[in-house]
Amino acid sequence: MIPPCKVLLLVGILFLSSVLSAPTFTPVTTLGQVVGSGDVLPTELPAPSSTTALSGKRVLFGFSHGVEDQEVYYFYNYLIDRGVKDIVLGVDSEGLSGKGVILSDFYKPSYLVPTTQVRDIYTENFDDYDVVFFPGGFPSSSLLKTN
Repeated sequence: MIPPCKVLLLVGILFLSSVLSAPTFTPVTTLGQVVGSGDVLPTELPAPSSTTALSGKRVLFGFSHGVEDQEVYYFYNYLIDRGVKDIVLGVDSEGLSGKGVILSDFYKPSYLVPTTQVRDIYTENFDDYDVVFFPGGFPSSSLLKTN
């Protein structure tokens, strides 16, 4: 049996090493800090089997700051390529209080969606849409849950 003082010492060493080796993230405090992520995204998605399969459908994206940019980008273009013309970007009131919503790439700011292109998700009637899509990404999902 290992003495309790050695167990506490081992736990303390593990904790200290994890804290010291944890990555640090620079918070975004100004819009000037929002820059391209440097990711190379494909220039086009695979060709759709039908460019009119979803015509006439209405889609609402629901997200907030920190949403994963690829989860918005790919699905948005997927829908456009299949005929959807009415896509609403709905964000929570936190996103509307500033100049826009920041899409992130693994906690690194990558794109800014201006408030002129979004609506307050809490004033939208979900019954008006054929699809309501909540892309992933943290902290977006937590902000939507708590607000």
